[in-house]
Amino acid sequence: MRHIAARIAIALAAGLAAVVTAWAGPSVAAPRLVIAPTTIAPLGWHGVPASAASARHQLARGLPKGVARLVTRAHPQATAAVNGAQHLSSDAFVLRSAGAAHQVIASYRRAHHASHLALGADGVISRQKQGRTTRYAVAWRRGARVGLVQLQVPTRMPDGRALAIAMAKLQDQAFRIPTPSTGYGKIAAQIHPDGTVSAATALQAFALSYGGLPGVKVPPGTGSVPDADGVEATSWVFQHMSQYPQRTQNAIAAKLGVTPTGNTASARVAADDFTPNADLTAIANAWARTYPGKMSTGALKYTISAGTSTVFDGTHSVADALPVDAGGHYNVDGPTCRIRFQTSKDTPAAAQYISKTLAHEVFHCFQFMIAGAHWRDLPAWTLEGTAEWAALTVTQPGWDTAFPDASSGWMRVYMSNPQTPLFTRTYDAAGFWGHVQDTYGDLFTRVKSALVANGSDAIFAAVGGNDANFLNSWASSMVDRPGGTAAWHLTSPITAPDGKGVAHDNITFSAGSPITLINAAAFTTKHFIVQPSAAGPLVHIKLSGHPRASLKHDYTVELKDGWFCMAGDQAACQCPSGQHGEVPAGFHTDGAMELEVTGDPGTGSSGSVEYASLNKFCKAVYNVPSPGAGARGH
Repeated sequence: MRHIAARIAIALAAGLAAVVTAWAGPSVAAPRLVIAPTTIAPLGWHGVPASAASARHQLARGLPKGVARLVTRAHPQATAAVNGAQHLSSDAFVLRSAGAAHQVIASYRRAHHASHLALGADGVISRQKQGRTTRYAVAWRRGARVGLVQLQVPTRMPDGRALAIAMAKLQDQAFRIPTPSTGYGKIAAQIHPDGTVSAATALQAFALSYGGLPGVKVPPGTGSVPDADGVEATSWVFQHMSQYPQRTQNAIAAKLGVTPTGNTASARVAADDFTPNADLTAIANAWARTYPGKMSTGALKYTISAGTSTVFDGTHSVADALPVDAGGHYNVDGPTCRIRFQTSKDTPAAAQYISKTLAHEVFHCFQFMIAGAHWRDLPAWTLEGTAEWAALTVTQPGWDTAFPDASSGWMRVYMSNPQTPLFTRTYDAAGFWGHVQDTYGDLFTRVKSALVANGSDAIFAAVGGNDANFLNSWASSMVDRPGGTAAWHLTSPITAPDGKGVAHDNITFSAGSPITLINAAAFTTKHFIVQPSAAGPLVHIKLSGHPRASLKHDYTVELKDGWFCMAGDQAACQCPSGQHGEVPAGFHTDGAMELEVTGDPGTGSSGSVEYASLNKFCKAVYNVPSPGAGARGH
């Protein structure tokens, strides 16, 4: 069992990936739900062709016609790989409802005489011997998602069942990530791993922020997200402006109330309804005087003109900022930084909200000044993430505040979605920037180097993201439970109260599957509670990257390859009276233990947590009398 965990742990460093076959609509990114052969290539696997038709057939085989039709109508994904005589297929399906998914698994269990498996909901496993080979099939669901992992191995292979379960658990990591339900979430899900976006995604984001654009359909979605501005979407469409037809360029310019650089002189731009407001401008100027002392940039080179506009009333955005010249054209040299505020938010009851929003927009003005024309190329996790961090830092709202107070909602988004890679975050990256501040204490000056760096990797390196101390505490900083060192708390941009930190998954002992595989993709974090078990008081942890464990003991390097006594009494991890053996020298945990894993840049982090009983190391001692004892002289 242990050698399987070691081999699989190597493969996990590549992270979860998927081949997407069919999906509902080309404009919405499909979740990655199956194992790509590249993920397990270090184990000797290589990909072979797989098809949606084959995936449907494998799941529907033997099911009643009515249930089989549910499979036929599902959205499938499929991959397959081989490793010598071993064959693996990894299939995933999104059905119309959780009820339909339950029907499929229940029918599959009956058709294949499968036994229960503690995986997701309705998890089952079956075994079928075929001559010299044995096929294991694991099926389970989470909500409307159904997974089917099939592993064919030589019958003589002793650990085939454990390997099949390990592969299914690997695939299930992707099943745990929820599908975005809001229009904004669906657009954000299309951000590329390096933080860039396509021309089509940029148009969707702009239409969501400013209202309809000709020929652009915004993904549907219910619910709400914390308030955002239009700067992110503007930067994206500016990157792709030359790819859009003239009528689309004109429509974008009309929403912005300017003529972007590069537009032809014949472009007809609608008059902007911007109305300067002396009170809003005064608040904005106060923030413009605050930031230079913190950033050592000198005074803002622009004159700020803040006011109201109806251009994005009733849309996702509440404000925007843009450098313009005296003629009202977009010009990064100014001389004006124009800030437009949504009129529906301009109420006396929202004074704190307005102040925080203007602090955010004014920071954009400093970004324009520092980065120059390069501001348009900054990824959203930097462009919006640093502006949100700065605004929260200087206004200091409470943790759970929302309109009409200063909203801190993006910090809750950060804590609630540790699986989101940093480079695909937007405003919620404020939490990451907070950890930079907590680690180094000088983000206001450090951020200047980030704004002139070229690309996400360079930005991450410029602010010290690759430093071991930063990585060792990134995941643990999101815990925010009572106790622990500073590495276990996030205090910037606002302090996360004890108990408001990230949610944890439980790692528990199971006699049939004592190994839990861990994979944290690059620039993500994973969070676990390792629960004690009398049946397996010893826990062997092997993790790559920069993990941290135990609020009380603060283990780091010990997690590379260490044994831990999970019993409250250290004596419970020693051979009992009447037995002898060599139990691995371990580290004490006082029972349940927090385990935080940072996904290292580039490679991610991976490993395993394996429970072991004392029987593995301790054997009974039998006192057998020596031959001839007491027979001297006879």
